[in-house]
Amino acid sequence: MKKSIVTLKPQYMNEFQCIGNACSDTCCSGWKVNIDKQTYKKYKKIKDREVATKIANYIKKENTLSTDNVACIQTNAGACVFLHDGLCEIQLKYGEEYLSKTCLTYPRVFNIVDQQVELSANMSCPETARLALLNQELMQFDVVEEMLDVRHIIKQKIETKQSVWNSCFWEIRTFTIEILQNRSYSVSDRLIFLGLFCEKLASVSSSENRSQIVNVVTEFRMRLDSSDTVKEISKLPHAYHVQLSIFKEILQTQTNIQHNRLRNYNNEALRAFDFESSDKDAILSKYTKGCNEYYVPFVNEHSYILENYLVNQVFHRLFLFKEGSNILEEYLRLAILFSTVRFYLQGVAVFEKKMTPEKAVDIIQAFSKSIEHSSSYLNLLSSKIMNTKVDKWAFLITLLKQ
Repeated sequence: MKKSIVTLKPQYMNEFQCIGNACSDTCCSGWKVNIDKQTYKKYKKIKDREVATKIANYIKKENTLSTDNVACIQTNAGACVFLHDGLCEIQLKYGEEYLSKTCLTYPRVFNIVDQQVELSANMSCPETARLALLNQELMQFDVVEEMLDVRHIIKQKIETKQSVWNSCFWEIRTFTIEILQNRSYSVSDRLIFLGLFCEKLASVSSSENRSQIVNVVTEFRMRLDSSDTVKEISKLPHAYHVQLSIFKEILQTQTNIQHNRLRNYNNEALRAFDFESSDKDAILSKYTKGCNEYYVPFVNEHSYILENYLVNQVFHRLFLFKEGSNILEEYLRLAILFSTVRFYLQGVAVFEKKMTPEKAVDIIQAFSKSIEHSSSYLNLLSSKIMNTKVDKWAFLITLLKQ
C-alpha cells in the first residue's frame, strides 16, 4: 500500500528509476536475499507450477524471530533463481506488491528523524552511483511529498529530544556536510579536519550542557575558514609507507572477492605497485611517482566524485548518531571506506595509466557492492586500527594524509 509522505532526500533521488536489464549489475547477485513474513505467506500460496517449484527448492526458512527475514532465497551460482533477463520473474508475473521488503527497498535507504522520512540510496547500485557521484555541483537536498510504499524497511530512527547529544543532531550534521563540501581544501584534508572536529566532539559528547557541544561546532566553523587551519593541515607529515603496508595486506587477503569487476580492480592495484616485491623503497617509489602522474591530476579535477560519496555516506548513515556506536567508531568507518576507495582509484589509475569519471564511479560501485556491505572486511580493518597501541585519532590522520 502506498501513501503520500513528506520526504527529505538528496536531489539525485528525484531522477532515480531502476533501469532493469539495461543495468551493468544485478541487485540480487552475490547477496543473501531476505524474505519477510508477509511476503513468504504470499509465495507459499502461488499456484504457478514453475514458480512454486522454485519457491519450494530455493526459499528456505530461517531460524530467527525477526518478521523481516523469516526466510531467504538460496542463490544458484551466485544469482537469484528468479532473475530473468535482468528482471525479477516474480515482479513480472505478480507485480511489485509481491516483492519482499528487501527487494522493494533496495537500493533505497530510509531513515526517520523526528517522524520525518529521509530517503537516499546505496552506491552499490550503478544507476544511483552514476546520478549521485557524477554531479559536479554541491549535493543538494529537497523536501518533497511523494507516494511511498509503507512496506519499505526503515534502517534507523532518531528522536532529537531523546538526549542532549541528539538535540545537537542538526547543528552537527549541517556542519559536517559543510566541511565535506568545502572545496578550499582537498578531499583528504576535509576528512582530516572532520576528524579533528569529531575528536573534540568526543570529549564533550556525554555533556549534559547542550551549549558546550554547540560551542564546538561554532569553534570549528571559525577554524574552517581560517588560513591558519589550511597551513596547519598542510604541515601534517605523510606516512605513505604505513598506508602501503596496510593496504598491501588488505589487497592480498581479498582473494575470495565474488564480484568480477572488483576482483579485477583488486588485481590491478596489486600489480600497479608491484606488491609481490620485497623492496619497500621500490614499492614506495612506484606509488608516489604513479599517483603523482595519474591519480593526482584526476582527483584535482574531479574531486566532486569523492566529495559526493562522503556526503551521501554521512546522510544515509545518520553519521555520529547511529544507535549503539560511538564517535570514534563512526569516524573510523568513514575514514576506512574513503581511504580504501581512494587506494583502489590510485591503483587502477596507475595500472591503466589513466582514470576517468566513469571508471571512478564503476570502481566505487563495485567496491560498495562487494565490500561496503561486508561486515567482515570492515571489521578486519577496524580491529587492526583499534588494536594498535598508538593514538587512534593520530593514526587515522596518518591513514588519510596525502
